[in-house]
Amino acid sequence: MVQKLPLLDELHLYCIDISKKAIKAIGHFCPQLETFRLNYKGNRDVYLGCDENALAIAKTMPGLCHLQLFGNRITRDGLLAIIDKYPHLESLDIRNCFQAANLEPGLVRRLSQQIGYLRLPYDSTEVD
Repeated sequence: MVQKLPLLDELHLYCIDISKKAIKAIGHFCPQLETFRLNYKGNRDVYLGCDENALAIAKTMPGLCHLQLFGNRITRDGLLAIIDKYPHLESLDIRNCFQAANLEPGLVRRLSQQIGYLRLPYDSTEVD
C-alpha cells in the first residue's frame, strides 16, 4: 500500500504490530516522510527490549523530523541509533518506553539540548 503513497509526509500507527520489513518499506517508498508515530500500550518488562523497529527507522527515513514511539520496546541502543542518524530531529516522544527508562544523565542532557520537544519514558501522558 505505501508503494502508492510516495508523497506521504505523516504517518500515525496505533496499537498495530508492524514488522521491521514493513517499516523499511515505509521508509523506502515514502521518502518525504517527516512525521512517524508508532504507538503501543507499553510494557514494563525490562527484559523484553527490542530495537528492530528503531534500527529500521534509523536506516530508512532520511527526512524524519518528528518521531513518536509511545509504548515501544526501544532500548538505549535503539534510541542512540536514531539520535545519531537524525541530529536535527525536532521532536521525540518515547513516553512509556520503559526499556529505555534508565538513561544516564549525560544522554538525557544531550537529548534535551538536541531536541526541541522531548518526552521521556516516565513523563506524563496527559495531553499538553
